[in-house]
Amino acid sequence: MYGVAAARPEAVNAGMHILEKGGNAFDAAITVSLTLGVTEPFYSGLGGGGVSLLWNEKEKKISFIDFGNECSSQVTSSMFDCDEDGKHLTNEHNRGYLSILVPGLSKGLESIHKKFCSMDWSILFEEPIKIARNGFKINSFYALQSNEKRFIEMLEQFPNLRKIHSKDGIPHKLGSLIKQPELAESLDKIAKEGSEIFYNGKIGQLICKEMKKGNAPLNFDDLVSYKIREPKPLEGEYENLNYFTAPLPSCGLLLIQILNLFEIQRKKIKNLNELEFSLNLVKAMQIAFKDRFSLYGDPEFLEKDFDYLSTKEYARKLIDSIKKLDVHNHDHEIGSTTHFTIIDKQGNAVCQTQTLGAAWGSGIIVPETGIILNNHTNWMDPRPNKPNSILPGKRPIAGFAPTFIFKKNKLQTAIGSPGSYRIPTAIAQVILNQHHLKLNLSDAIKRKRIHCDIGPLYIEGEENDKLEEALKKLKFKIIRNEYPSHFFGGIHAIEKLENGELFACGDSRRDGSAMTKI
Repeated sequence: MYGVAAARPEAVNAGMHILEKGGNAFDAAITVSLTLGVTEPFYSGLGGGGVSLLWNEKEKKISFIDFGNECSSQVTSSMFDCDEDGKHLTNEHNRGYLSILVPGLSKGLESIHKKFCSMDWSILFEEPIKIARNGFKINSFYALQSNEKRFIEMLEQFPNLRKIHSKDGIPHKLGSLIKQPELAESLDKIAKEGSEIFYNGKIGQLICKEMKKGNAPLNFDDLVSYKIREPKPLEGEYENLNYFTAPLPSCGLLLIQILNLFEIQRKKIKNLNELEFSLNLVKAMQIAFKDRFSLYGDPEFLEKDFDYLSTKEYARKLIDSIKKLDVHNHDHEIGSTTHFTIIDKQGNAVCQTQTLGAAWGSGIIVPETGIILNNHTNWMDPRPNKPNSILPGKRPIAGFAPTFIFKKNKLQTAIGSPGSYRIPTAIAQVILNQHHLKLNLSDAIKRKRIHCDIGPLYIEGEENDKLEEALKKLKFKIIRNEYPSHFFGGIHAIEKLENGELFACGDSRRDGSAMTKI
């Protein structure tokens, strides 16, 4: 049995087609990734980056590939005006030429292909090229992204974005057919020549020509020198569950800290009712996020024992301490990022999260390519000498937390989500919903969520009088979102059931789609 869960039905169908033709999960991952870049141009694509967690069933081995966006060699830690708390005074970090980092997606996919794939590279591009060339219809979630204030403003600023992704400046309507012939040509070139053409060829030259036009720090040497990273995945334990997730500068560590903190509190409670469940979860989130916003950074630039932060010993100390730290909370936007999960007949699995930064990235589309470039400086601290400060070669802290959950040494669940720094909180809640509330995967994903970092507490859905009364006594500011709200992420997961069958689930918060076949 095999399955795919992703944000667009076109991506699910494309991945299933590869699996039906005899490809493995890794082959399907390349096709799904590229198809999402075509059909969700606001969240990911060739101009962005991401991470991939991979399980090789035959070798019983987990690998992690970091192809995140990276600061160019010409950036400086004080390139953006901000106040002493790190609040930006202009919008240059959020859109436009200065916000762009070196994209990693093409290099990451090529690395996956060389290490794990069974099918020819060019075959994996066929479906995304076809969709880009012939077009696809806008669904409700695409229409939502096209009517956000951010996108409307960017249409006025960036003529190439306006030309391709609107009709004379008016957002495309629900059901409209979107064709991207220039993007199809770029995909075709990469299919024929590999990622070399993106980093050291014609596409790279066009990118640098556009960067020069906008006085961006990114240059050709930055593209040529870009390399993927392959750090060791992080390992965590929650009661009888063993799980692996994304290391820094992704935020699997935050997921581990939240679950550690929740577990330690849980052991002190005889009967975990719904109110105590929520209150303990809020406390775990709030404590963990103080570390996330003050200590986390690209480990290649920091001398710190991050391993200790993932221990239960450290979690016990955090629970009993009142921690006041210098924190930096980057822009709190709903949009950004996509995720997909795949398991094949052999039991191989891929959990991949990819992004342009914020929705529609920088807004810059490279002429003749159809490629939207990321705005990943948006996720960095504009103040010098901070863990997440901007520096040449550095990668920003990203909310990515693709996760494999094992039970009795067997892969049970592959799970991930988009949603910026709501990603770890969304995944943690689904894990706890299944483990403690005994919900099946679908119901665990559908259950209303909460989110708390270092600011307000966000609650999804209608009023919960007991919870809100308790939280107000603790002096929380509460913000309520409608249900379902894509603010709380969009889980795409596949679970292996006890009878050996697979259950795949896409989150309705992101118009998610999923399919399995025998």
